[in-house]
Amino acid sequence: MTPFAHCDISAVLAWITSIDFALWPQQHRIDDQLRPAMVNDIEWHGFGSHTDDLVKELLVEFSLQLVVEFPLRYVAFNRMLSVVMPGHSIPPHVDAQQPEWITRVHVPITTNERAFMTIDGVQHSLAIGSAYLIDTRCEHAIRNDGDTPRIHFMVDVRRS
Repeated sequence: MTPFAHCDISAVLAWITSIDFALWPQQHRIDDQLRPAMVNDIEWHGFGSHTDDLVKELLVEFSLQLVVEFPLRYVAFNRMLSVVMPGHSIPPHVDAQQPEWITRVHVPITTNERAFMTIDGVQHSLAIGSAYLIDTRCEHAIRNDGDTPRIHFMVDVRRS
């Protein structure tokens, strides 16, 4: 899988790694391990303000490189943070999307060489700071067999 852009994630990385995983919303624990839930509340620890510049950068790159419709009428919405702790996974699933939805952009903030995203049966390693377009209407799953957490920033893009 080839990224469509490379991003400066240094500010987001510094912010998100300063928040202890115990302070994240939690899924039910397995074997008493922390299991941070996906975050999509832009008020959570200043999530919205800490990711505004990254979202702007992604929309500019998306518009410059990939969009052929003019005038450009695309907006970012539905910001998310996803953590998959070492030894954990997200099972295969498909996301329903609205007709105006175009894509989900994934930007790995932290990862390791044994964290994988599988899309339509093909396993991918996604690089830190690279932006990938993911069609979540296709079956996808995540597995982290490494020793460190895998954190992705995600944002959806739709027609305005």
